[in-house]
Amino acid sequence: MVYSARCSVVTEEVKPGGNNPPQANSEPTPGKSESKKDEILDPVDWGYDLYPERRGEKYQPSWTKVFFRGEGKENFDKLRCEENVYNCVKNSSDVQVIIEESSCISGPVCRSFADAASSSCQDEQQFTVKSVISGTPGTKGPLVKLMLGALKSSGCAVDLRRHIACEVCDPSVSGGYDPLLNQVVVCQNVARNKGMVQGVLTHEMIHMFDYCRNALDFKNVDHLACTEVRAANLTHCSFMSAWQQGDASPFRIRQQHQECVKTKAIQSVLAVRNVSEEEAEAAVNRVFSRCYADLEPIGRRIRRNSMDMYKAYMEAPYYGYDY
Repeated sequence: MVYSARCSVVTEEVKPGGNNPPQANSEPTPGKSESKKDEILDPVDWGYDLYPERRGEKYQPSWTKVFFRGEGKENFDKLRCEENVYNCVKNSSDVQVIIEESSCISGPVCRSFADAASSSCQDEQQFTVKSVISGTPGTKGPLVKLMLGALKSSGCAVDLRRHIACEVCDPSVSGGYDPLLNQVVVCQNVARNKGMVQGVLTHEMIHMFDYCRNALDFKNVDHLACTEVRAANLTHCSFMSAWQQGDASPFRIRQQHQECVKTKAIQSVLAVRNVSEEEAEAAVNRVFSRCYADLEPIGRRIRRNSMDMYKAYMEAPYYGYDY
């Protein structure tokens, strides 16, 4: 979820994909962020009401929340959140992916990913990706590392202490991206385990990547809709999530992923903009076709319980995203 965002769909000079020249925005211009903040008169209109500590306020729970909800351990939650962020980044760097030896139809053995991607092994089905992962499944996926590498290759290297913050948020959100400060927000009171933190980081880094690579108009709801479509498309929707949202059916399999992405994007736009559901849906529909087709920097839609994330990780250097 992003307070404001980008889209390659609405401006002719910004094209989908990774062919745009990098526009490094890793650090806000001194004084520029402050002037933009002054323009935001109503936090509710821009989603900042969901992230109270973004406004410089230290969250102080009432005695009723401390007594009945067990709050009052915000400092402990913050330390645990920061540890989870560090572990996600470290563990994603520890992931190893190898290619199981298998014979291609033409005869030679695919001993590496490069061999498998060569002309003698063009068919993806002719080789098998085997992941070598230790630890708890779901906590060592390589997408966080892929995103860090893509941001660095685009001129926007991430400093964990500068660009990622753990904060208390509204319980309805698990994370966010603040383009004014160029920071990913991990909601310490919602994203409480490593797997969830990993999902938040990957999702919000899609927004950060969009901000880095393309000119954004934060007041344009079409830009916001586009980056939400991209994030949902690349990191959120699977058959199970679509089923839970009511977008999946055994008789509508072909369209279920697109409908899931639209539903998720509309919900995200509604959460951070004071617009009607009709306006949010119209914005998503206007930008959907081109933003849905833009798979940078992951390069493929990640299917549940598949090896797609590991394939994307291994393919990244071929597209200029070194990690």
